[in-house]
Amino acid sequence: MTLSVEQGPRHGRVLLVVTSRRQNGAVRESNLTSVTSVDLRDPAVRLVYRHDGTETASDEFVLALSQDLRGSGQVRSETTTCHVTVLPVNDARPALGTSSLVRVPLGGSAVITSANLRAVDDDSDDQQVR
Repeated sequence: MTLSVEQGPRHGRVLLVVTSRRQNGAVRESNLTSVTSVDLRDPAVRLVYRHDGTETASDEFVLALSQDLRGSGQVRSETTTCHVTVLPVNDARPALGTSSLVRVPLGGSAVITSANLRAVDDDSDDQQVR
């Protein structure tokens, strides 16, 4: 039996990840095109969905499992759609800027208020930025 990607995800990749026992646990990754069911039984072989980092919260892809029916020349195939839910991570750095000019006389002081500052964080609501 062979597992293959019939339709890839829009916001990520389906990878075949192999951990080498001979090379001190070196990891080799490649885009999954097809893999045999015998290879998938190996604990060093994993299928991984890797998100592309965009702000999308879901994705999907279609896998096909095919079996060559011995002696008949026919191939039986089944497909399934894999649905992925992406958990958002608050990893964008907030940006701090100024909204207006503050003039301070030499030797003087000025109070900087929220009217003078502007903060933006792509992962947070503006009211959540403090």
